[in-house]
Amino acid sequence: MRKTSDSAWVVVSGVAYFSAVIFVIWVAVHLYILSEGKLSLEFLFTNPTNGMTAGGVFAPLFGSLYLALWVLVISTPLGVLAGVYFAEFAPDNTLTRLLRSSIRTLSGVPAIVFGLFGLAFFVRLMNLRLSLLSSALTLSVMNLPVIITTTEEALRLVPNAQKEAAIALGANAWEVWRDVSFKYASGGMLSGLFLALSRALGETAPILLTGVVFYQPTVTLDPSKSFMALPYHIFILATQHSKFAEVLPIAAASGFILLIIVLLIRILAYIYSRRIQRWL
Repeated sequence: MRKTSDSAWVVVSGVAYFSAVIFVIWVAVHLYILSEGKLSLEFLFTNPTNGMTAGGVFAPLFGSLYLALWVLVISTPLGVLAGVYFAEFAPDNTLTRLLRSSIRTLSGVPAIVFGLFGLAFFVRLMNLRLSLLSSALTLSVMNLPVIITTTEEALRLVPNAQKEAAIALGANAWEVWRDVSFKYASGGMLSGLFLALSRALGETAPILLTGVVFYQPTVTLDPSKSFMALPYHIFILATQHSKFAEVLPIAAASGFILLIIVLLIRILAYIYSRRIQRWL
């Protein structure tokens, strides 16, 4: 009976896994067909022109990648350090449990709420205006619960026997964390970072309220300026543009590019995690 139950769960899990894979492939193929041959190197490195009915997606693509870089720089040290504190140093008391519960609750807060927070706090209260920096800070706040939780969980999975062995050999607390805990947990920690990064790349609501614009003729490295981004670019083309039939292939091609970027990030996280496991 137990073997039958185990086999059934294996079958159900396999069906669910392959259904998800097939669905992603179907979406990618569908977007590629709708793009009507727009995908090319010229499309990647050309700015939108003629009211978005021609040209490429260089400005939105650059804006999304530059925004992701800022989010990574801001949220990684804060999230990882907080996760390390909760896993290794925080006392087991009511305050710690309350903070941990609050952080996990924030993981489920809708993105639009974070956008409103960013508009009120970063744009208006801190006077950062509608800018890439305001958007990056807002997305960083949104990503912190994910990074903190995944970092903490990854560190808690480190075998105690490994830590005790290092202590028995004379390692101090820092050496135990650096040579044992970080080594074992780095795969899970990186997976959490990539998960948060891919989420930030695909969000529209937070940046809609904090700095993204529909059109900007040039790209800039100045984070105090507004910017273009692929998710918002796709949203406007698909829902607000007056010439929908003309811009649909551009929207589909943009969606295909965004999907491929997110998938590549997830694949890199998986490859790195597997490589770490082989080292252990």
